[in-house]
Amino acid sequence: MLGFSKKRNTTPKTILKMWEHKSWGNNLQFCKWEHPTGSVVGWLCNKPEAGDELLARFERGVAALRFVNVKPCGDPPDMFFADVEYIGHLDVAGGDETPESYIQKRLSGKAVTNDTPLSTKCAELL
Repeated sequence: MLGFSKKRNTTPKTILKMWEHKSWGNNLQFCKWEHPTGSVVGWLCNKPEAGDELLARFERGVAALRFVNVKPCGDPPDMFFADVEYIGHLDVAGGDETPESYIQKRLSGKAVTNDTPLSTKCAELL
């Protein structure tokens, strides 16, 4: 089950899983994280857009983040910087929500709400 601080009615075009992008030319990583916002640097052929979402592993499990803005680097052409904001925490351990079920729900246009905040000391698990 996802908990959200406010209702989200926008449907993302793309939801990326950070743990699937850890190789040369296909990489996403945090530059900075200060709950509830942070910044990401990435190298992807298909860059995300504002409103798209990112699933990332933290100490307490998987969190859903929204891309607020994406700034292309230009050189190299696949590099970008992006600001992200926390939207919710998946209850993967409790079995209520999996990354796949969350993606299916969000891409079908379903809105979600959250009341489960992540710790301000979250660290991505590799």
